[in-house]
Amino acid sequence: MSVEMLPAVLPLVLHPGPREVTLVGMGGCTALSACLSFPVLNVTCVEPHAAQLHVARECAAACAGLNPFADSRLHVIRTEPEMAAAARQPPQDIIVLNCGQSFLSDASAQFTTAYYRRLASRLAPGGLLCQRLYYGDFGVQPIRG
Repeated sequence: MSVEMLPAVLPLVLHPGPREVTLVGMGGCTALSACLSFPVLNVTCVEPHAAQLHVARECAAACAGLNPFADSRLHVIRTEPEMAAAARQPPQDIIVLNCGQSFLSDASAQFTTAYYRRLASRLAPGGLLCQRLYYGDFGVQPIRG
């Protein structure tokens, strides 16, 4: 999905020399492919849902072109994002949050002050965190209602 591209590309362009990248949430593989198109050392993808990983692998295999799962820089961790945020890993230059919407109950733990503080502690000096903002524009009609 093209809406997944900007939150991945923006911090990679703004950072002077990103080497370590964490992508939280597989999404539709667009963000993952975007991260791997940059000259980074490692991309760690955290995805809690086995079905999402399966679909992403199937889609990547069916697409002509670059298969992100064949890239040796990719490391996939199947765990909850909150667990990954608490784990010890090398400092990250970029963390891209490509998961969940705040109004969904299974994503609610990813929108807490404690979660953002844990993520911030995993950033290298000068590191960037980028998150897609979900919103719905229903126009003025519901207000006038």
